[in-house]
Amino acid sequence: MQNLTKFTVQRGDEEYELSLGWDDGAFVEGRIKFDISALKRNIETREEIEPLSATVAVIPNPDHDPDSDEVPSPFVQIVIKNEITGQEETINYPLNALFEESQIVDLIPAYMFGGDPITGCLIRSGISTTVGQIIGCKNETAGVLPWFWNRVRELGKCLLISIPDMTAKMARKSVRCILRFGF
Repeated sequence: MQNLTKFTVQRGDEEYELSLGWDDGAFVEGRIKFDISALKRNIETREEIEPLSATVAVIPNPDHDPDSDEVPSPFVQIVIKNEITGQEETINYPLNALFEESQIVDLIPAYMFGGDPITGCLIRSGISTTVGQIIGCKNETAGVLPWFWNRVRELGKCLLISIPDMTAKMARKSVRCILRFGF
């Protein structure tokens, strides 16, 4: 996993962190996978408080029969995990039906965003930025057919080129989370 960006902001005795990673190994295998983590840390003790993690990936249809000759359709998969409680939620959504990131982010149950509103806002910021860019790259690569492998390769190239824009967007959203106390 290659760490692409990390934001750390101090607020009082606490530090908030949001990071985004890219899985090169998954891309080599023809998949797209980002890892996102958000946490609150006590500055004095360095104790991590309520860390949250998420994976945003583009995968073949999870219900696709691998023995069929049919080309699998792409899905966006979000796996979000509360590291303290161990709760995990997986959401799969057809990529061709996604037009805005809220369609899939709104499917994540609120309890998965933890008890701290700023940490929850940070993880939502990372997820929505990533999904939004996947949708943008899906639209930019519309002429590349067929799905799955050729298009995913081009989608991944588009995403890698878009990392600076994603970083800037995540930074803006993160600052907004801190300034608005998670709202």
